[in-house]
Amino acid sequence: MRGIYINMSPKKTKSEADNYIVKSDYSGNNSSNLRKGYSDVLYFFLKGFAVIFTIAGMVYFFISDLKTSESKRITQSFIQIAQDNINSLEATGDTINNYLVSKSGELESEDSNFIWDIMSKTNLADMILWYTPEDSKWRHMSENIEYTILEYSVEKRTPELRKFLRHISEFPKDKAILNTEQIDKAFSIYWVKDHSKEEGRIPWLFTNKKKNGDYDFLLLISNIKNIFAFDEDKLNLHMRKITIREPYNNKVLFNYSYEDSNAKKTSLFKPLNLEYGLMMAGESWTVEMLIDPTMPYIIFTSLPLAILIIGSGFLLAISMHIHRQYRNESQLAYISETLADKNNELLNWENEKKKMINEFRKSEWEYRAIINAVSDIIFEIEQDGKFVFLNDTWENHEKILGENLFDFIHPEERKSHKEIFAEFTAGYRGAYRRETRFKLFDDKYCFVEIAFNMMRLSNNKARVVGTVTNIEKRKQAELAHHSVEQKYTDMFKNALNGIYQVAPNGKLINSNQAFASILGYKDSEDLMSSVNNIVEQIYVDANQRSVLEMQLTQHGIMTGIESEVRKKDNSNIWILENLRTIYDDDNNVDYFEGTIWDITERRETDIALRTAKMEAELTSRARIEFMANMSHELRTPLNAVIGFSEIIRNEVMGKIEQEVYKEYATDIHNSGKQLLNIINDILDLSQIEIGERELKENEFPLLRVVQSVLELLSHKIKESRVAITVDIPQELPRIFAEELAFKQIFMNIIGNAVKFTPQDGKITIQSSLDSENNIIIEVIDNGVGMTDKEIEKALEPFGQAEAEMARDNSGTGLGLSIVQALINLHQGRFMLVSKKDVGTTIKMVFPKERAMMRSVPKDVEAIENPLIHKQ
Repeated sequence: MRGIYINMSPKKTKSEADNYIVKSDYSGNNSSNLRKGYSDVLYFFLKGFAVIFTIAGMVYFFISDLKTSESKRITQSFIQIAQDNINSLEATGDTINNYLVSKSGELESEDSNFIWDIMSKTNLADMILWYTPEDSKWRHMSENIEYTILEYSVEKRTPELRKFLRHISEFPKDKAILNTEQIDKAFSIYWVKDHSKEEGRIPWLFTNKKKNGDYDFLLLISNIKNIFAFDEDKLNLHMRKITIREPYNNKVLFNYSYEDSNAKKTSLFKPLNLEYGLMMAGESWTVEMLIDPTMPYIIFTSLPLAILIIGSGFLLAISMHIHRQYRNESQLAYISETLADKNNELLNWENEKKKMINEFRKSEWEYRAIINAVSDIIFEIEQDGKFVFLNDTWENHEKILGENLFDFIHPEERKSHKEIFAEFTAGYRGAYRRETRFKLFDDKYCFVEIAFNMMRLSNNKARVVGTVTNIEKRKQAELAHHSVEQKYTDMFKNALNGIYQVAPNGKLINSNQAFASILGYKDSEDLMSSVNNIVEQIYVDANQRSVLEMQLTQHGIMTGIESEVRKKDNSNIWILENLRTIYDDDNNVDYFEGTIWDITERRETDIALRTAKMEAELTSRARIEFMANMSHELRTPLNAVIGFSEIIRNEVMGKIEQEVYKEYATDIHNSGKQLLNIINDILDLSQIEIGERELKENEFPLLRVVQSVLELLSHKIKESRVAITVDIPQELPRIFAEELAFKQIFMNIIGNAVKFTPQDGKITIQSSLDSENNIIIEVIDNGVGMTDKEIEKALEPFGQAEAEMARDNSGTGLGLSIVQALINLHQGRFMLVSKKDVGTTIKMVFPKERAMMRSVPKDVEAIENPLIHKQ
């Protein structure tokens, strides 16, 4: 129903009105509306059904996850209980086996009671077989023989039994699960004929190796029904079938059905087939179970279909209700449309009138908007200068109407403007425009441009209109431009560096005072009058300048050019020059612009510095070569001293009568080894500094190097009583470097950490990858630490920081220098941070190119070191 309309038709009687409504039901219009109603209802039903179907589909996919979770819950319930039973069964077997081994084959009646008490506690096994090689007998115990132990001799048994004994003696594990077929043949003449055919029998083998190589064997016979016994009411689950497969060939080992229980039969929901792994006898066995679905699983499966059926029924009911509303509304809509036609006729003429008024107001608004949109002030004044109109550009223009225009002009210029305006209104002057100072805002005068014009009307009356344009910013810009121009002129004249402009033919166009002074001229006028071509008269190498201008023409700008020039007194100096090309409108070279600095003194200084540096390098190389040669010369006699002192100390050639001589030999040997280490350090550092040290790189795990170094330092670590923690993950990529160099690095760093860490202190060695896959290695100790001055001294060759904690000889002071040199050879970075009485942290960073980004094989395990506390 569209609305309520005024009925202008003649009044009808009640019977006529009823007849009119009835007839309208069969009119073509109403039939069309009814058909449209049917289509709308059908469209609503289909659209709603699509929504319900989509919701049911979404619920189905969501329920799929819940069904999967429910299946996992069921599986986990069985796994936990079954695994606990298996663990308990294996613990029982181990206990009985150990007990029987301790008895050494001598069993009494109380032993059988003890063994059966252990088995009855778990109620998981009802039979055992035990073999001892000392007496070559089998012992058998089960509930069928009233828990007594029966003995059988192997020699009196069948070949199948002896073959079985050989087979299990070759079995590599101390605990295993055997196939029932393997023991059916071996024990068919005994108790097996009563039990081997029972479904679900699992024989568990437990072995014990003797010193002579023989084995004790224990077979613990369990029933799968006892292992997988569950409280169905408590778990709300029911199992139909269990299948166990062997771990290697997937062959079915046991297949047991729970047919004797009250199975829940249903035609709508199939049983769940679940598969999982159980650890049995040290191996993962595949277990398949057939389980009736739980109530949550049934609900999850039925929910999408229930939503679809209930939603469709509810949607059908709503569609039928909407259809009935369409029939009622179509009748009312037809009556309303008829009345609306009559009502529209009355409103049309009133709308036309309003439209004309709106058009007039729109034109007036557009005209006013255009005037107000202009940034200039538009005004109309009387001939005496009073305002009668102002646009919105002038703030608070309503208050200004009626005031005189000339009152806003600056007093110094007001009189002249009045005289010109009088000539304008008298007709002696046409429209004019002048600049003046005008008070616009905040009672402040600003520069404006004021214009007047005379507009003649049809009634021979004239109106004076004009504009006021604010030109304050333009005036300020002109003043600023003039000021900037003056500043740049002063800067050009007073600059300390020489500035010049030269034409392509070499003629100077302009230059400042500094340019003339650098070249030895009195001023710019003296320079320009004396020099006609700077290429030939100023530059010593005219060809170099010509080539420079050709390159400058191509590139447009060049910096840092050093040239030799000739001064007015014909002496030569060196200048540093920056140049750029200035082009005209046709992109042709107009002139070159440049700046120069006198660098003669700097060049002489650079030459002296290079000469001094070369001499220092030659001196340093000679010193290094001398040290290397001396190290080689000293090592030969020193090796003899160490060797002979060791022979004397160890009394190889005979016993030494005087003990003091033996002590002297020991001191000579230790001093010789210390001196040899010093010479080796000097030789290593010398080889690195003269570039003769070559890396023999390969791929290796960092943890292996650290553990190797800790083993070499184990004696010193135990004496120092420090705790060392190594945090190097196994999955850390291997490093591509020289392994011997890394051992030398860690020997120096860890040795210093142990030396300067107090007893019961802590040293941490850790490694990781940063965000860019660079390898980070840190060695952190809580030792005595160093000050900034001591750090600087320790990093110098032969430098040693004073420390009370040093417990042995202080060394050469070359350790950290060698470490830094070796890290630099590997393109790494070395950082040392220390604080007095707090500790020291050494950080090494090696580039990501040295990290072999691949996982470490599981079979490559680091050697355990008892000195390391792993994290």
